[in-house]
Amino acid sequence: MANATLTTLIGVVAGAVTLSPVMDIAPVQAATITYNFEVTVTEGNYLGKYNGNFSFDNSVLTNRGDETITQANGNLSLLFTFLNQTYTLQDELEFPAYPGAYFRNGQLLGLSYLVVPPKSNPGFFFNGEIFSLGHRLDSRNVYEGNEFGSVTYWLKPPDPSPGPTPTPNPCDDGSCAAVPEPSDLAGSIASLGLLGLGLRRRRKVTR
Repeated sequence: MANATLTTLIGVVAGAVTLSPVMDIAPVQAATITYNFEVTVTEGNYLGKYNGNFSFDNSVLTNRGDETITQANGNLSLLFTFLNQTYTLQDELEFPAYPGAYFRNGQLLGLSYLVVPPKSNPGFFFNGEIFSLGHRLDSRNVYEGNEFGSVTYWLKPPDPSPGPTPTPNPCDDGSCAAVPEPSDLAGSIASLGLLGLGLRRRRKVTR
C-alpha cells in the first residue's frame, strides 16, 4: 500500500504548478518549520472547513529534486482536527513509514496521510492538494469514495523573537528630584558668583 500511496501522490503532482508563491522561499538555515493547512470538503455529508498543521526539522532538506519528510528523518509532527476529533501521526494506517510531507526543489507539494476505520469513520486521505473520504476499512477504497475536498497549505511565519527587557526607570513614580539642565546649572553658578561679589562689596561699603 505504501508504494501505491507514494505513486498516487507523485502522479498527481508531477505536472502541477507550485501550491502558492509563499512556498517559493525555501528555508536556508536549520530550523523547525511549520505549515498550516485547511481542508475544504465540497461534497457529501461533511461539508465544511477543517484545519491542522505539521512541523519538521528542515535541516534534512537539500532543496534539490524530490524529497520526503517523515518522522524518522525530519522529526515530523502533525495535528488535524476533523469532525471534532484530533488526529496525529500515530493514526496513520502505515505509521511510522507514513505520513510524509513531499517537496520538489524545496517547494511543498503536500501531505500523504491516510486514516481508516476504526480510528476514523469516515476514513480520510490526504493526497497532496486532494482530500478524499471513504467508509470502508480497505485503504484503497478510502480515497476512491465519492466525497471529496481540497487542501490548502501555507507557511507559518516564525514567532517574533522577544526583544531585550527594558530597564525600569526608578524615577517614573516622580520620587526623584529633578536634575537641572546644563544651561540652568550654568546660570545658577553665575548667579551665585554675582551674589558673592555683591556681598563682598556690601561689606566694604558697610565698613
